[in-house]
Amino acid sequence: MKGQTEIIGLVVVVILLILGGLIYLRLQTNPPQDYSELRTNVRATHILQALTLITIEGKQLKDHLVDCHQEKRCDVLKKEIPAILQAALPQNQAYQFVALQGEKELLRLGTCSTGIASSFPLTRQGLVFDLQLKLCTKS
Repeated sequence: MKGQTEIIGLVVVVILLILGGLIYLRLQTNPPQDYSELRTNVRATHILQALTLITIEGKQLKDHLVDCHQEKRCDVLKKEIPAILQAALPQNQAYQFVALQGEKELLRLGTCSTGIASSFPLTRQGLVFDLQLKLCTKS
């Protein structure tokens, strides 16, 4: 009887070793996760949030968007936003920045067509603006 107990114990140990080996092999054969797209999306979102906090020529971005919508004065934004994005993004990172008010496009800067996009709503004087930033993926 004592010999049978030892054999059962040995079988249990062998089964546990086999299961451990299978789990180890399963974990080793999975490809590593690539989080670069997630990081790019987070970067785009943070840049949009930061843009909403900046002051250009003594006025907030929201006020410049209102001027661009009501008075068609978008020159300041067309000049300053590319400079800000150039400083905030990695060197040679292509982008596309779009500012919308409803369905009306106020501003489109950059040439990116395919990439990771982020959007940020902004409200000022009863107007809702949608800021969109698309960062091109490297091919």
